[in-house]
Amino acid sequence: MSEGFAKAAERAMRAGFDGVEVHGFLINQFFSPLTNQRHDRYGGSLENRMRFLMKVVEKVKEKMGTRLLLYRLGAIDLDNTGVQIEESKKLAVILREW
Repeated sequence: MSEGFAKAAERAMRAGFDGVEVHGFLINQFFSPLTNQRHDRYGGSLENRMRFLMKVVEKVKEKMGTRLLLYRLGAIDLDNTGVQIEESKKLAVILREW
């Protein structure tokens, strides 16, 4: 699935855009424990729930080189069992380091 995001970024670069913004309901569904009920390497822990979105970012960066890559982060689910601000802060730090 991450290849689709990478192909879209590649098309944007060929079209002359300075960068892209990665976001979407699919990515958020993997990140949020409210919607991600998986019991494999993509579900459960924060690290596992971040795995898909980090793969997307990795693939997109491969196509973009040094151009601008933004990530739209839904920082909190407004539900005690969903994404909390502390998890989003951890993700933001990792994304910034990338």
